[in-house]
Amino acid sequence: MSIKKVQPSLADLQEKLNKMKAKQQVEKDAAASSAPQPAVAVQPSPVQQAPVKSEQRPVVKPSGGAARRPSDGKKRSGPVDITQFIDKIGKGRRMGKEELAAAIAAQDRKAQEELDKENADRRARVTEELLKGSDVDPSWTLENCYAIAATGDASEDFENAIAALQVMIPRVLTSHEQDGYALGALFMGAYGCGKSTVAGALHHEVIAAGKSSMMVQFKRFVDTVFYDKENGEALRERASKVDLLIFDEVGFDEQMLTPPMKTAIGTMIRSRQSQGRSTVLVTNHKPNSLRSAIGHASMEGLLQYQGMITVPFRGQSKRQQQLTDHLGRPVEFGESDSGLSWMPGGDPV
Repeated sequence: MSIKKVQPSLADLQEKLNKMKAKQQVEKDAAASSAPQPAVAVQPSPVQQAPVKSEQRPVVKPSGGAARRPSDGKKRSGPVDITQFIDKIGKGRRMGKEELAAAIAAQDRKAQEELDKENADRRARVTEELLKGSDVDPSWTLENCYAIAATGDASEDFENAIAALQVMIPRVLTSHEQDGYALGALFMGAYGCGKSTVAGALHHEVIAAGKSSMMVQFKRFVDTVFYDKENGEALRERASKVDLLIFDEVGFDEQMLTPPMKTAIGTMIRSRQSQGRSTVLVTNHKPNSLRSAIGHASMEGLLQYQGMITVPFRGQSKRQQQLTDHLGRPVEFGESDSGLSWMPGGDPV
């Protein structure tokens, strides 16, 4: 006759056995006290009968010395080796912990992979937004700067500017780790000498390193911030918080800024300096005329940067000076507004 599965506790099993014995004793006493009626064999319930069933199969001891019952595929109602059962429970718990630890480790790896992918996607989106929101030629990269220098046609100042990037880039990237170490720089020189190209390379390198950068035409910044109510505040806020802010073509028209505008821009530059955010101005002005163009507050704010770097760009413009047509033939305008004439060496019209 089958019995219920043994509980994994020796104390519980002993308590159940005691209750069964007590109940059996009560029934026997009740039967004995019912004289003079003839004795009637009491049929014990299956639960009562199990502990006292006489048909117990012998315990067989294997060569290993541990007692075990012969296996014939039938469940047994006799005594159970509680020690072996507890050992099995203990082993099961140890295996459970190992399996749980492995499952937790696998889940952690999966979560980390998902987090890494999410961060990579976020960086890609941020990079795309930074590049779209900046006035930067895609060809203004450090690789192209090296290529220009390798032609042998670059000026000494251009080559020095490339070397200066090796100092400026780390200052931008570590500005939040060392107080006062943020980059303040002036790229000064004539048109066509490579100022914007080198500044653009700095911009691209900072973004590639995972930092935020914005390179914006100074005129567009002024027009948007001070005259565009819909987009002005968003641009000003973004320019205030990026790790690197590059103003290109600064002071192209010194008459365009009113005193309040100069004060506002100066306040923003000083605030960026105090917060360890880097600022670069690219201009064709000389120092004195630049101060007049952007205002005393802006110039002083830039000079507050510790170890401010001035990068000169002198020499002739590298931009194409001669106008040519689609075949590369030189072209010049005639005296009248009605026609064009060809330079010597070109085909006449």
